[in-house]
Amino acid sequence: MRTTLPLAICLVMGLLMLVQWFVPHPLSMELFRRVNDWMLTIGVFALVLGIGSLIMVHTRRVRRQTANWPYSVVVLLGLVVTAGVGFVEGFAHPLRGLETTQALPYEEGTYTAKAGTITIRDAGVKGVTLEKGDRVRVLYEGGGHTDALVTTTVSDADDGNTDGVVTAAIAAWRQGVPPENGTAFAVIHPGADVFNWIYEYFYVPLDSTMFSILAFFIASAAFRAFRARNLEATLLLLSACIIILGLTTPFIYVWGKVLPMIPEAPTAAKDWILEVPNLAMRRAIMLGVGLGSVAQAFRIIFGIERTYLGGGG
Repeated sequence: MRTTLPLAICLVMGLLMLVQWFVPHPLSMELFRRVNDWMLTIGVFALVLGIGSLIMVHTRRVRRQTANWPYSVVVLLGLVVTAGVGFVEGFAHPLRGLETTQALPYEEGTYTAKAGTITIRDAGVKGVTLEKGDRVRVLYEGGGHTDALVTTTVSDADDGNTDGVVTAAIAAWRQGVPPENGTAFAVIHPGADVFNWIYEYFYVPLDSTMFSILAFFIASAAFRAFRARNLEATLLLLSACIIILGLTTPFIYVWGKVLPMIPEAPTAAKDWILEVPNLAMRRAIMLGVGLGSVAQAFRIIFGIERTYLGGGG
C-alpha cells in the first residue's frame, strides 16, 4: 500500500494531464489551472522543507565549529534578517489589493499609467509631495511587480488644490510596462523598502561577483579544451576564434581598414557559425532531450521508474 497508492496517483494524474493537453474544453482548462495551483501549494511545502534543512545543516556546523563555520553564521544571519525584514514590511506597508477597475477607472485608489507619466488617486497622497528618486510600484495580478523612478519633484498642491490626485513624471518601467489602469500600486520612498535595498545592494553585487569569478574558470577550461590535439579540437578552436573576433569591435574596425572590399566578413562568418552548424546541433540536442524527457515521463507514469519513491527502481 505504501507504494501502490503513490503509483496509482502518478498513473491517474499523468494520463489525465496528458489527455487534458489535447482537449480544449473549459472544464479541461479549469482542471489545468487547479492542478497548477496545487503545484504551487506543494512548492510551498518544499520551500519549508528546504529552509528547515538549511537551518539544521548550518546550525550543526556552528555548534560543532567545523571547518568554515563562520560562513554558516553569515548564512543564518542573512536568512533571519532578510525574512524578518520581508515579513515586517509586508505587514507594515502592504500594497493595495487587486480589484476590477474597468468599470470605474478613475475612482479613488487607482492609477493611470501613460508614456512617461503616472497619475495616482488616493486619499493617502493628499497634500503629499513625491520627491525625485521616489519609486512608484505596480503589482501584477499574476504575481511580481514593476517599478519606475519619479524623475521630478511633484506635489498634490501643484494644481491648486489638495484632492489626492498626483501626476508624476517617471523613468522607464524596470520590469515591464504595467496595465494602463489598475489599483495595485504603492509609492516607496528611498530607504523605506529595506527588503528591496538588501536585494539590490547585497544579493545583486554578490551574484555578479560569483559570475565574474566563474568567467575565469570558464576561460581556464576553454584554454584546456581548445588545444588543437585532433581534428575535432582544431575545429572547435577555429570556431571559437572566429566567433570571438566577430564580436570584437576593434578587430572588426581594423579588418574594415585593412580589407575594405570585404568589411563584413568577420561578422558574416560569426553569424553563419551561430545560425547554421551551431543552431543545427542545438536543435539536435534539444530534440534528444525532449525525446528522453518523454520516455522518462512514461517510465514514471507507468511505474517502471520508481526512484522518486525512495527505492532502488
